[in-house]
Amino acid sequence: LKAYYKEINLKQANVLDEKQIKKSKFDYVCVIDYEATCTENKIENYPHEIIQFPVVLVDMKELKIVDEFDSYCKPVINPKLTKFCTSLTGITQVNVNCI
Repeated sequence: LKAYYKEINLKQANVLDEKQIKKSKFDYVCVIDYEATCTENKIENYPHEIIQFPVVLVDMKELKIVDEFDSYCKPVINPKLTKFCTSLTGITQVNVNCI
């Protein structure tokens, strides 16, 4: 299900646009969508830290996701995720603590 929605999102972002594919010089592309620490209210100079490093490998000729990679990163400056961050990203404290 997750792969299905990723493919839908790639199409909506025009990464999987068939007209672009025919012009593409690449057989495969990697699409990266970092997730970072966040707060509900904007805090000036808040240091966002990467907490997830997901990548999908897209076959540009077949227009399909052929492989995935996903890794979590433990934040150092603000090691405790906010409830808002967990709610927004679906990433839990357990996910980032297991690193």
